[in-house]
Amino acid sequence: MQPVHAATQSDYWKLYAHLKIVDSEQYKCFDWIITKESRWNSNARNGSHYGLGQMRSTWYKNLDP
Repeated sequence: MQPVHAATQSDYWKLYAHLKIVDSEQYKCFDWIITKESRWNSNARNGSHYGLGQMRSTWYKNLDP
């Protein structure tokens, strides 16, 4: 038997993105960018950059991921 994998918050963000981006090539590009920017951590912060996409806006910081 395979061990059960508990879904993490990043798994849910990836699933949501995959539902919105149907084209697999576009999703692969999006996944690469978000992984590079925040490793799918919605609470990521780098100086004045926030969230999954590391946007530089306090408005973006307060959005629901």
